[in-house]
Amino acid sequence: MLNDPRLKAYLEYLTLGSEIALSISAPIMIGYWLDTRFETLPVYTMSGVGLGIVLLIFTMVRLVRKFDGKEEKDDK
Repeated sequence: MLNDPRLKAYLEYLTLGSEIALSISAPIMIGYWLDTRFETLPVYTMSGVGLGIVLLIFTMVRLVRKFDGKEEKDDK
């Protein structure tokens, strides 16, 4: 089933989208939950935004390195 190259490419891009979405949204949602729990609204939410941006940058760098290496293998 996973021998189909189109399915592999589809799953790879689906994973890519999930990683990007989770890396930015999860820290924000956790920060908002902490703000409502401790009644400190914007403190943890803004911290979550900052953490989400940092995680997004790390995720993007990792993905660029991954796809850059894959293209070099395809060129050979």
